[in-house]
Amino acid sequence: ASSGSEPGYAMLTNLLLMKGDKAGALATATRFMEFDPGSPDASMLVVYLLMTGGELEKAEQLMREIILKWPHHADGWVRLSCILDERADGDGAIEAIKRAVEIDPRDLVRLTHFAYLAGRFGREEIAIQAFHNAIRIDPRNLSLYSAFARVEAQAGRFTEAAALIDRAIQLAPH
Repeated sequence: ASSGSEPGYAMLTNLLLMKGDKAGALATATRFMEFDPGSPDASMLVVYLLMTGGELEKAEQLMREIILKWPHHADGWVRLSCILDERADGDGAIEAIKRAVEIDPRDLVRLTHFAYLAGRFGREEIAIQAFHNAIRIDPRNLSLYSAFARVEAQAGRFTEAAALIDRAIQLAPH
């Protein structure tokens, strides 16, 4: 049951971060997590603080606990993909972001993050398919074309990359 203190914990955590007190922020966020075990948001805040503090192993462990408890919380899968990316676990990062995309396949941020990670870890075909899906969702989004062109070029497909840049130029307001 909520007592209405959740915003207070979150605000205090942010204030402590702004002040430069990372330890105090982590302690406050941990109290928030203990206070509100029925919500992934408090736990996600602790994971974020662990990540930014360089405690990737602890962050990954807590994030895995969160996604076990809330497997349909897409942001949890995104955060896990970021942790695994930081730990240079390409397969794990791609699998985690893929789960987030499966939860909400029309979310462009998650879809482009999936494409980015796939391209970053040498899975160009997966990245290309993800960009195709993203462009189908938002065909006028110019940044998708440039990011897609970069992946095509990395894969040695310069003709395709140039065609994407041409398409972006055609779509740009004149």
